[in-house]
Amino acid sequence: MRNLRSPLLAVILLFAVLLLIASTLLIRQSILPQAPVDDSRLIEYRNSALGLRFLRPEEWETSEDENLILSGVSATMDTVAFVPKNSSSTFVIVYVQTLTATETLENYAARQVADLQNNESQMKFSEPQPVQVNGLAALETEAVSNVNGEARQLRMIVLLNGPRAYALTYFGPVAGSAQQRFQSLVDSFEFVR
Repeated sequence: MRNLRSPLLAVILLFAVLLLIASTLLIRQSILPQAPVDDSRLIEYRNSALGLRFLRPEEWETSEDENLILSGVSATMDTVAFVPKNSSSTFVIVYVQTLTATETLENYAARQVADLQNNESQMKFSEPQPVQVNGLAALETEAVSNVNGEARQLRMIVLLNGPRAYALTYFGPVAGSAQQRFQSLVDSFEFVR
């Protein structure tokens, strides 16, 4: 029944591969001294069509280009990606999937974790743990991998709102400002009409 699984894993892995390729192409830039980017100023991101709003770093680049991220993966999924300037190997992606059947948060999260663990990367994800996201019930899972000698975290928080499932996904350093900015996004996340 592989065809019934969510395409979320394919999208996450595809985006990670694209970013790793881009980072090797930009290696010359990383050798040159770079001015630090101040990403502490947060601004509102609102998307009424997807039914969400949250605060995001003003300096991070935003992509709502479905063809770039999803390119034929699923007609039931939408995404928005955020990438810090000068960091091609860190990103936040918000996935919104329209469900074709009623599903509980626990079942949806378990299905996503199963898909994430059944891949070639051999990443071991934690069991989904209950968390509150701005007063909303959610489940969180994470895994840590080694990318070019650096510990990288893949953290995913899932929520449901009616017939839609939301996955707030972070891939980047285990600690530091990118992780803090993702937490600010999570803390400010709300559903909107």
